[in-house]
Amino acid sequence: MNSNIGQSKAILLHEKYCGKIGIHSKIRMDGNLPYVYTPGIADVAQKINENPEYAFKSTIKKNSVAIVSDCSRVLGLGPIKPAAGLAVMEGKAVLFKKIADIDAFPICLDTTDEDEIVRTVCNIAPAFGGINLEDIASVGGKSFNVEDKCKKLIKTKENPIPICHDDQHGTAVVVLAAMKNALRIANKDIRSAKFVFIGCGSAGYACYDLFKKAKMNPNNADVFHKIMDKNNHAELVTNIYKNRDDFDLLNCKEKIVAEDSARKEKMTLLEAMNDADAVIGLSESKKDGNVISEEMIQVMNPETPIVFALANPYPEISYQKAKKAGAEIVATALSGTPNQVNDIISMPAIFRGALDVGATEISTNMLLAATEALRSSVPQVNDVNHIISLPGRVEAVAEMAYQVAIVAKRDNLIRNHEWDKDRYKDEVTKRIEPFW
Repeated sequence: MNSNIGQSKAILLHEKYCGKIGIHSKIRMDGNLPYVYTPGIADVAQKINENPEYAFKSTIKKNSVAIVSDCSRVLGLGPIKPAAGLAVMEGKAVLFKKIADIDAFPICLDTTDEDEIVRTVCNIAPAFGGINLEDIASVGGKSFNVEDKCKKLIKTKENPIPICHDDQHGTAVVVLAAMKNALRIANKDIRSAKFVFIGCGSAGYACYDLFKKAKMNPNNADVFHKIMDKNNHAELVTNIYKNRDDFDLLNCKEKIVAEDSARKEKMTLLEAMNDADAVIGLSESKKDGNVISEEMIQVMNPETPIVFALANPYPEISYQKAKKAGAEIVATALSGTPNQVNDIISMPAIFRGALDVGATEISTNMLLAATEALRSSVPQVNDVNHIISLPGRVEAVAEMAYQVAIVAKRDNLIRNHEWDKDRYKDEVTKRIEPFW
């Protein structure tokens, strides 16, 4: 929130409770102290030492996720100090607990060095059932590199656990689910629709990649990103296309987009928007919110134009302006207007399913399964103001967790072979409190 009243309420709330999360004991101390700690705990430690997988049955590891951030790009604030980032990561931990009953721990690192982040994540991994990477800047491809390196290194460990960058994959799942419902209402097919992506950072590239895996034709997609001018101080927005003079300066993911692209020349955003079916804005949030103009919307395909302005907290164009300009279906990342598209809708549910089957990774197939579960959780009616489920809707969480678990088991990515698929959705539904 950006009003003084909103800021004051948030500050007063945090001061009142001195934070948002805490730890409680599941076990009463009446006669149990010798078993909770010394001397009895030595038996448990020894059994885990002999068989480390036993930690998943006897410790918090089975239900815990570390929320790890270097705080190099937090919300619309940019880079902030780790102590400041703690307030944000603590909030995400609350949502993991409320939405999916996961014990999540905020860990804000006092380093932005790529390799040091990777080493730290892998060194703390034995204490957790999963790692959720959060708010790591994509400059130079760092956010992609950190996740890729962590996954590669964790796979070599004795008991690998799932690692997922929320800003990439959590966002992509929700955006794709919402877009599939929007395309259904518009009577359009993802395989032939024309898309414009604004932003090729963590969320932007992940959305492009997941859309492609969901059968989007990359020849029908234009992707825009930011570059610096020759004096290295002004930001320019340009499309990613083949045979660019500065190809060597692109990061690893931007190069993939360039190689995919059917374009061979530079173009303006207005030119790309001409006859586009949908635009997905995942750019850096700017207060003026004028990345997408009303003129751009007016040159889109007039048959049910779809505008996702997802920069947070300042969308590329406001919901009201987009509707006024003629957009039929509009989504933002903000609450207070229809169609809130935010990664918090998906990530707790995905980790719920992954933890319950003891998944060793979160695969693309698991993400696509979560997408379809989330898409189908919305009533299949032609309501342009209801293309995505609300965060924390119990039925949607249970269905996403179930489908993620089913695919993990099918693809032999689990360690909990006692998992009971027939009872699972009921069990998840019972353990989650209604969010609203």
